[in-house]
Amino acid sequence: MQRLRGFPVIVVALGLVLPVKAQTPDMTGGTIRERTLGKLISESDRIVILNVDKLDEKERTVSFKQETVLKGKKEEVPIQHEIDGFLDDRGRKEYLDWAKSGAKAVCFFQDNRASWTCLGNTWYYGSANDPPLWLTATTANGLGVAYLGSVEKLVDHVVAILAGREVTVKAQVPGYDDKSMYDDSPIIRDWFWGQKGRIWRIKASLKIQEVEGKANEKAAHFVGWGVAGSEAVASLVKLLIAKEARVRAEAAEDLGQIRPAPVLAVPALQQALGDPDIHVRIYAAGSLSQIQSDNKDCRPILIGGLDDKDEMIRSAAAASLGNLGAAGVSGISALMSSLQNDKNEYVRSMAAYALGQVGPRLTEAGEKRADALAALVKALEQDKCEKVRLWAIRALQKFGPDAKETIPALKKALSDKKPQGAKKP
Repeated sequence: MQRLRGFPVIVVALGLVLPVKAQTPDMTGGTIRERTLGKLISESDRIVILNVDKLDEKERTVSFKQETVLKGKKEEVPIQHEIDGFLDDRGRKEYLDWAKSGAKAVCFFQDNRASWTCLGNTWYYGSANDPPLWLTATTANGLGVAYLGSVEKLVDHVVAILAGREVTVKAQVPGYDDKSMYDDSPIIRDWFWGQKGRIWRIKASLKIQEVEGKANEKAAHFVGWGVAGSEAVASLVKLLIAKEARVRAEAAEDLGQIRPAPVLAVPALQQALGDPDIHVRIYAAGSLSQIQSDNKDCRPILIGGLDDKDEMIRSAAAASLGNLGAAGVSGISALMSSLQNDKNEYVRSMAAYALGQVGPRLTEAGEKRADALAALVKALEQDKCEKVRLWAIRALQKFGPDAKETIPALKKALSDKKPQGAKKP
């Protein structure tokens, strides 16, 4: 009999103890060793600013011009990235959409065999195929802990660090996957539209070579949580009315990352709920839900987002509803519908996660709470995707002893074969 892989689960009657191995869901399957920015700079023999020169969508290649060499010798040969490897369809689309914008990147080369390219809010790993052609094999999960943010700011940091100075950088918290906002949730991060995951600000220099072992305020190089402090609120609020939708969306997302929570940004975020772009509306609603969990105006936006054609929007909407906790009760019916009917396994997984965040926080053991439990049990018993069933188990764990009636289903899941047609995404 084949058990659910990756989740060693022990069911203790009434206690419902479910020790669960941490999962970091990833759409590409790639894993790249975590490095500090200082270590990445030290290991690279050449660091170059690249400009997109030509995009061949049919051949899935992007040609770059070398604008400036920050470290090492300049080579006159052009650089091409072949967008294939382990990237899924979504990953390839994101990269090609980025290339269409004619943006810049910073590429870190090592021994002309490997390269790490920062596009701003994400990194890609490349291997030398037939230079100047590089195979961009996968998103470089792990390098988000070195830096996430604008390419222009990364250039400033690299120049300063090479000059021997210490800088403060925005980076993903260690232990959090590049495609996931939190290690204990299946959120997929839409970097192209400005999502960065859980961010903190840390010191970086050539002397800082080891990634922080603990993600807390006592970390040796900790500066602060979020993309910035309260000093950045005014400039981000101004960006909410920028001409480009991606700029507005990223500003809305970043405001939710400010710590302490920027209450002064609430009126501007409230206005952004009426933005013509769905990304801006969803990210503004998500940030409002973090700043004011009792904000009633954001809930209809998030519930409506569960029906969007883009799975990333649906996932982001479910994530924000989950973050509302008990205040997200109005979204339980929509989340249950997503869990049962959405065609995308990541959205169904996110819906299961969100139900595990909202349902158990309802103080009364009422109909909504019971309905959430029933929907999760149904997903555990009937969903053909292993990932969804695993997240249903984790959500059920959140209900604690009140979920004792689900123990038979949990025991059955431990010993049963996967349902007919089940697949691992």
